[in-house]
Amino acid sequence: MKNIALIVMCICFGYNGFAQNSQCDSVKKKNDQLTESIKAVSKENEYFRKSLNILTPIKSVEQGGLTFNLTKCEGNIKEQTITLTCFIINHKANSEFQFEKANLTDIQGNNFLSYDFKIGNQDVRNMLFTDTPLGTKITFKNVLPSTQMIKVIGLSYYGTGLFEKGTFIFNDIAVAWK
Repeated sequence: MKNIALIVMCICFGYNGFAQNSQCDSVKKKNDQLTESIKAVSKENEYFRKSLNILTPIKSVEQGGLTFNLTKCEGNIKEQTITLTCFIINHKANSEFQFEKANLTDIQGNNFLSYDFKIGNQDVRNMLFTDTPLGTKITFKNVLPSTQMIKVIGLSYYGTGLFEKGTFIFNDIAVAWK
């Protein structure tokens, strides 16, 4: 009788053991799926965090339905250039935008004219779409690495549509030389 009771108990515990094992497998699969989801969300989060850092302006000016965000002022020691990285945002209807000229004056009174413009993938002229940031780079050449601070930057532009002509002015910009 003891043997029969022992056999019945073994069968019951064995059945529960098999059920728990299959539950463990399903929990492990669910855990693996959640781990993969967390990794994917972490990658997206990192991408958005970098995007926010890129779009965070050092200085910002709004004029004539345009916002001009200066995000970086970087000097190249070997080439003796300063490059401004900016984002232009048009708050009005789609319109073309073109730089006329750019002036940079350091704190010692030295003045430099723009050397190269890039508006998106174009040189000096491109289309600005409503509420869409467009990356822009403006380069000044023959600037010595001793220039640590820019007193004023004037960026003259013109375009078609709801705005005609204007100048963005930024004051007191530090240069990060690389």
